[in-house]
Amino acid sequence: MKALIYARQSSGKDDFSESVEAQIANCKKLAAKEKLEIIGVYKDLNTSGETYPAGAEEIARLDKAYMKWALSQSSKKDFRLGLYQVLQKLPEVDFVLVNELTRLYRPINGSFLEESWANINNDLRFLNSEVSGRDNFGPYIIGYNEYFVLSDNRDYGYDSRDFGSVNFSFINGKVINR
Repeated sequence: MKALIYARQSSGKDDFSESVEAQIANCKKLAAKEKLEIIGVYKDLNTSGETYPAGAEEIARLDKAYMKWALSQSSKKDFRLGLYQVLQKLPEVDFVLVNELTRLYRPINGSFLEESWANINNDLRFLNSEVSGRDNFGPYIIGYNEYFVLSDNRDYGYDSRDFGSVNFSFINGKVINR
């Protein structure tokens, strides 16, 4: 089975990041353990998880919540070329490995990114079930149409760190306030 690795750092240098290298090393260990063939490693340095992938600039300009957030930032946040490259390769792989979900994406309340961003007609699920613990969880492999849900009580909540990712078909809810 084929996989990609994606890593991101929020701040720091634009050419090298020890944090990103550590994330990649963790994902490579998981790939070796699960016998996955890594066909690409992609990364974004000095950018935020709230930013859109490169190529989605027009959508970002229409996203009022994102634009409000972007204008409030003290430094310009670039669109993520590495994430764009990962999205382009999705049809070629079975999994995308990330050290933790916030490396991939961190939605802004009210943003388009709160919606299902990976709605692919492939419902694979693969999760390293041996990983647990509140302070040291990940890397996880999240399948298409899967969500990693977190409790608002970090230390005592029952969430995806306990039961794994949740398939979109099992999510049923109603927005009552935005």
